Amino acid sequence: MKVNTTLYMRDNDLADYKEHLRQEGLAVDGDSLDTGIDWWFTGGDCVLDKIVIDKMDYIGPDWPKGKDACVKEGSEVKAFKTALEDDSD
Repeated sequence: MKVNTTLYMRDNDLADYKEHLRQEGLAVDGDSLDTGIDWWFTGGDCVLDKIVIDKMDYIGPDWPKGKDACVKEGSEVKAFKTALEDDSD
């Protein structure tokens, strides 16, 4: 199955989200559908705020599995993340 994903990022809670990465026709296999949808958007020094799948909002911390979120061929999956503050001062 193939889906389209878009990752939106913002620098802090007060900033607007900006498109960071778009992937069209991303192949999703059975293992991906059996994991929490948040695992599709791991990495980076940021927190996952929200995922939108075909206009349905999902907010953690109890993220659904891909199959439970009704991901299907051609689904539009959008993730919204906020960067964590840099404490390296």
